[in-house]
Amino acid sequence: MDYYYADGRSVSYQWNGTIVSFSLPSGSLSDTLSLNWLTASENTLTLTVTAPNGESEDYTYTITKGFIVTYNGNGADGGSVPAEAVYSYNSFVTVDTANAGNLSRAGYTLCGWTGSAGSINKLSNFFINNDTTLYALWGHTVSYDGMGAVSGTIPDAAVYAENTVVPVVKNSDCGLTKTDSEGNLLTFAGWDTDPSGTTEVYDPNEDTSFTMGYKDVTLYAVWVYGTPIRNPGELQSLQSGGSSWEWSGTYTLTADIDMSGYNMMTTIGNMYTGFTGRFYGNGHT
Repeated sequence: MDYYYADGRSVSYQWNGTIVSFSLPSGSLSDTLSLNWLTASENTLTLTVTAPNGESEDYTYTITKGFIVTYNGNGADGGSVPAEAVYSYNSFVTVDTANAGNLSRAGYTLCGWTGSAGSINKLSNFFINNDTTLYALWGHTVSYDGMGAVSGTIPDAAVYAENTVVPVVKNSDCGLTKTDSEGNLLTFAGWDTDPSGTTEVYDPNEDTSFTMGYKDVTLYAVWVYGTPIRNPGELQSLQSGGSSWEWSGTYTLTADIDMSGYNMMTTIGNMYTGFTGRFYGNGHT
């Protein structure tokens, strides 16, 4: 730690990169002063002021130790990090997330700041009691495409760090609706990473999630006719439903279904009423 003092009784010292100045109290020691630094603890600074004639006097000052918050770009190849800032002991620090310096990294999007270079835990605020370096947390964007939805709210895009859990927005939180070219109301069956809606579909009525990978992700709304069939249980329920209205309804597969573990499978319907509705494979089996 470096200390500095100026002429006369004006004294300054450097504490963690910050230069603090103050004036010594007036007193009987009026000769040219030399400074002997005795202690510099967390909360007090004690000076012994010694005059050329040998007389000395101690002065104790209450001070607040400053801690520096430094921002590290952590692989950034453009823009600039936020400026260093100094905070007093145990003060509440709000992380600078404005990105006024347009910090950037090819193939990534800045999603926040973290306490270590390899961490994926984003910091929004913390209490400081040491010099702290914050590292840029880079991630990828998850966006949503309503695929022609005519009402409701398309979820906002958000950035997630790699290997973090991404919660998929439920239909109850967006209320999307869509009709076909003839005005028939379609059913929102969920979200898919493939616009064809033929890969993994995330159920819009359940709490679903996925782990963020190494590139941006777009989730596309999947629209189907009638009731979506997602799993063996739903298909078995349709088969043995026992009411004719089920057998005249419209259904669409939204996933491949393996029924190999199910026994006693029979044709949808019964001996009196066969299936008279529509069943769309939608690219699944």
